[in-house]
Amino acid sequence: MLKYNPVKGIGALDDTNIQKIINGQQSAKGEFPYYVLLGVGGNAGCGGSLIAPQVVLTAAHCEPATYNLGELVTVGAYDRYSLNNSPAQNAEKIRVSKVREHPQYSDVDYDFALLLLDTPYIMDSEKYLVVNDNAQYPAAGANLDVLGLGVTKVDGNVAQKLRDVAVPAITNAECRKSYGNQVKNNMLCAGFDAGGKDSCQGDSGGPLVQIEGNKHTQVGVVSWGAGCAEANSPGVYARVSSEIEWMKQTICDDWNVEASLCGPSTPTTPPPPVAAPVTAPVTAPVQAPQAAPQSPPTPTPPISNECSAGQSDIKLFFKFDDYPDDISWTVTDAQNVLVAEIDEPGYYDDILLTKVTETITVCNNNCYDVTINDIYGNGLCCEEGNGRYDIRVQGTTIFTGKRFGEQAVERVCLDKNGVFVTSLDNDSEDGDDDDDDEDYDYEYECEDDATFKWVNKKGKTKNCKWFAKKNKCNAKRKHNGKKQRVFNFCPFSCNTC
Repeated sequence: MLKYNPVKGIGALDDTNIQKIINGQQSAKGEFPYYVLLGVGGNAGCGGSLIAPQVVLTAAHCEPATYNLGELVTVGAYDRYSLNNSPAQNAEKIRVSKVREHPQYSDVDYDFALLLLDTPYIMDSEKYLVVNDNAQYPAAGANLDVLGLGVTKVDGNVAQKLRDVAVPAITNAECRKSYGNQVKNNMLCAGFDAGGKDSCQGDSGGPLVQIEGNKHTQVGVVSWGAGCAEANSPGVYARVSSEIEWMKQTICDDWNVEASLCGPSTPTTPPPPVAAPVTAPVTAPVQAPQAAPQSPPTPTPPISNECSAGQSDIKLFFKFDDYPDDISWTVTDAQNVLVAEIDEPGYYDDILLTKVTETITVCNNNCYDVTINDIYGNGLCCEEGNGRYDIRVQGTTIFTGKRFGEQAVERVCLDKNGVFVTSLDNDSEDGDDDDDDEDYDYEYECEDDATFKWVNKKGKTKNCKWFAKKNKCNAKRKHNGKKQRVFNFCPFSCNTC
């Protein structure tokens, strides 16, 4: 939400005036399955709402064409740093392919923007969102809910988990007593005379909804206001019903994607068809007995038939960051046959879990791919804790890593004695083990960015070694267009490898 100054009017958008939820409550998982975080994790800014499987509605003042076009957003977001919403539907990171700001947008007038996602997100929930097309709705005094992942107090930190707060709708005439003619007919106001509850920094672009059972009607988009939760200073929202035709033109005609507002097509979250419960029970028992005998309960091949050269153990060691439930892994052999797996995020669901070692028994004289997945896409380091993985054979760590994004794949080859080798070639088959005596160092590359430099106000240039020496590795600096903590640019000097 942008701040309003009675002398200067509406301030420019910056880090201090993006809206947040004040004196609200933590939402329940799955309570608002259509919420969208414009970005990923700590790098995300505004909010938005999924008004169609492939379309997000947000505020134009969030500048999505600058910050989100071609980038990932978090759809179905609940936890800023995790996609795991269990037992509700998990969130997904989806790239934005197109952005359309309202053509008449100026300051906060016509404060609407639409984002087209690369792929649809089909909500699996009884709750569903519709956009309001009734100019007389909501009535004054109606109970509305505004939600977001912004800060929870003025100048505080952004929320980690989704929060919501209930505020009453007020008439535009009443709202103009606080803001004068800044309040246009295409705006909607909500809040308490005494203040105390409001949206604020970080909540901009998020939805204002009226809830009736499982139906959530979006009536507004978080836009601007005077401060946060101050007396006689209601929040001002872009009124959704005022621009429903522009939305239809963009979504239905220009983008030609599925949306409930385009007519009699599948809504964002269709209620289950009557036939669904009838079909599922009929099909399931037919398929289950057929599939069960064909697949053994464990994919590991029998030792007697497949492990003629004996067997050895591959050990996976994890030191988790703050979100162990983001991690899953698989081990497959050279023929891509599954050997072992923890294939679903959420298996390591104890937030107090810090370390674990998994042992996978495999056949010698074979190669295996160890795949480690992070559902949130930030690996095991460093913004949410300093974790890592180690892959060990015969007590020796042969691979280690921490910053691997969404996935790391390491190939582990064992010779006939269970010793790690880079590959199984003719020489090793013939018993020529000259290469086995080499000292293999497969720790991932840990080097400072040699181009990282920072010039202070006195014009003096500082490098990685200076920041490490001064214990300033947690400071944020901008380099190559990215503002991150120094240890991301200087992992070696800052000892975060």
